Amino acid sequence: MPRGILHTLAAITVFASLTCSATVYYVDSAAGSDSNSGTSTSAPWKTLAHVSSHSYSAGDQILLKTGSTWREQMSVPSSGASGKPITIGAYGSGSPPLINGADLVSGWSGYSGFIYRASVSWTPSHVWYNGAVVTKASSLSAMTVASTWYYSSGSLYLWAPASANPSGHAVEADRRSRAIDVISRSYITIDGLSMKNSTSSLVAPYNAAHVTVQNSALKNAWVGVYATAASPYLTVNNNTFTVDSGYTGSRDFVLVSSSSADNPVVSNNVIGDTGGYVVIMFNDVNNAQAYGNSMTGSGGGIETAATTRTVSGASFHDNAIFSSDHRLVDGESIKIRGTPPYTASATVYRNYIKGGAYTWDGIGGWYAVNSKVYGNIVMNCTQYGIQFTLNSENNVFDNNTLYKNPTAGIALYTNGSAQVENNIIQLSAVGISADSGVTVSEDYNMLNQVPTLRSSNIHAGSHTNTSNPSFSSSAPASSNDFKLKSGSPAIGTGSNLGSPYNMILDPSGSAFPYPAVDQNSLGSWERGAFAFR
Repeated sequence: MPRGILHTLAAITVFASLTCSATVYYVDSAAGSDSNSGTSTSAPWKTLAHVSSHSYSAGDQILLKTGSTWREQMSVPSSGASGKPITIGAYGSGSPPLINGADLVSGWSGYSGFIYRASVSWTPSHVWYNGAVVTKASSLSAMTVASTWYYSSGSLYLWAPASANPSGHAVEADRRSRAIDVISRSYITIDGLSMKNSTSSLVAPYNAAHVTVQNSALKNAWVGVYATAASPYLTVNNNTFTVDSGYTGSRDFVLVSSSSADNPVVSNNVIGDTGGYVVIMFNDVNNAQAYGNSMTGSGGGIETAATTRTVSGASFHDNAIFSSDHRLVDGESIKIRGTPPYTASATVYRNYIKGGAYTWDGIGGWYAVNSKVYGNIVMNCTQYGIQFTLNSENNVFDNNTLYKNPTAGIALYTNGSAQVENNIIQLSAVGISADSGVTVSEDYNMLNQVPTLRSSNIHAGSHTNTSNPSFSSSAPASSNDFKLKSGSPAIGTGSNLGSPYNMILDPSGSAFPYPAVDQNSLGSWERGAFAFR
């Protein structure tokens, strides 16, 4: 037999053996039975408890029926392998399969007036009535209005909306701390599920490497995905995270907190106005990446922090962050934070930050060193577009567009050093502010409608000017309004700063996120975040 045919047959044999080694298991909460084989849609399993008690081989799939609901907690019992993860996904058509951390409450009886009582064996954190959050009262005697609840000594007390009898209505109380536990398991993919109403986190990798959460809808949790211990290479991609009105608690989307959880990637997620602390938080983590995410509200947007060791390698780019709120945490949309003696560093580029009434800074740094901040649009913060302080050394701020940040476009305080070039700063009290302990190399900036161009200790760059940048809108309200008009004095007048600062926003895009374009390919360098062509 010819050698080529032998090689082809060998490849087919290897592929077949890999394919045949993987098994697909089906789970249906309505029509399933745990006595079934689980290996066909006609003989599915029923419970997540049964799923959690079974062993799996690398490459196996556990598929949950669309439209089904489980009021259980799943624990992943086996690990996959590189290129052959164990996948927890969905089959069928319709709404994604739902893992609900809350249980239905029934058995209501009258207690006093419009207040009803039911026996509940756990202490809930939240109660829903027909899908809407009911307010927790501070005590039973404080239940003086409708839409309130209280729990005490095995009884749940409810004064339902409109003073209704809750019998026959959907009353839910959260009970389980997680939807899916991933403890000491690796190469796990969670794909296309709906998870909600946990008392802690929805997905919890612990000592779990290469866990992926994707294409899923997460709702109502203190933390959507919480990775701790040795859990490197977490991937959280293309999910949504929302909370109901009235939901209380931390309400963060992703928290990675461990010096053994390096290389996480959080990308292309949409996070609603959760009113939480920090939407995406990396604590003591090297090489954290967050890109393509959109988020509104919360105390902060994206943060890398060093608390027990120096961290580096963070990359935050192409994110849209709106209305960070200092009443909840510190109101900084992107933050690089060290804790002495440890420092943090990051590269922050091509993000769009639009502040709200309580947004303190667009991009902030404490004990932040060797960081690169370029190609960003920061507008409408209440204080600073960019503020780095507390011994933030050797940082670079280039080709940013900073608009209507009233206190200062760029502020550098309490020792440190920085390069500041090719920026457009408009409508700030001070263009570039620095105290006497900060060394600033400043040039090629455009400081327009800025009463004080720079602090007195900053040597004025010979190419910096006060020209109007001539944006596409004279009153910018969105990222698209900062494109440069033909004839703008920002076009072709920037300094060639080399890589990576050559890659800025491409105006050929119609809205954020914009593609990137290499300024070198256009033959000149601009000032600000947008190229011109």
